[in-house]
Amino acid sequence: RSPTLISSQPITITAASEFARLGASTPLRAEQLNPVCSLKSVSRALRPQDSDINLGSVERDVVPPSDAEVRASNSQQSSTAIGTQIYEMRLRYKFSIEGEKGKEIPVRPSFPSLFNQLYDSPLDSQLWALEDGNSQILGYGGAIHHADPVSLKKGDYTLTLLLRHPDRYVLEQMKDIPCELSLSLSDPLVCNVYDQLDKAS
Repeated sequence: RSPTLISSQPITITAASEFARLGASTPLRAEQLNPVCSLKSVSRALRPQDSDINLGSVERDVVPPSDAEVRASNSQQSSTAIGTQIYEMRLRYKFSIEGEKGKEIPVRPSFPSLFNQLYDSPLDSQLWALEDGNSQILGYGGAIHHADPVSLKKGDYTLTLLLRHPDRYVLEQMKDIPCELSLSLSDPLVCNVYDQLDKAS
């Protein structure tokens, strides 16, 4: 059986470009390639329809003072009052799933602009929850790893993203973060593969 070459990154074809380019090299010897391509999912971008920013819990969402801040306060009474209050922002994305009644479509939400950031993330936490029209939570995830796809039937859904940060201004600058939905296709679409760019465009 001939070996199979699989791309380590997904190939994306945008509506504006109408094609994607894939390169392959063989540094040791000449090889013959017989590439085959098929589209397995459709990406859909969403903007938040509404948002709100509120103070977190006074008892729970306060960052305690550092040792330096405590020493600088010069008094035990004032040091206990020092703390940084955490703000939390909720962004809500609404979308609908169309199709045959009773048929489920696997959907995976993600936030590419915040994805794969942990210690270098500008935010305190990043969590999302997916609800149906009856406010039942169907799935949840974060911004570190891809969540498993959630099978959705025809209907209306709401995705809520929770972001937290001590500075309200930082959250204000993120009120328009896009959400990317990856909808799996029931039948992959076979694509033509060309060896020259002008044939594909």
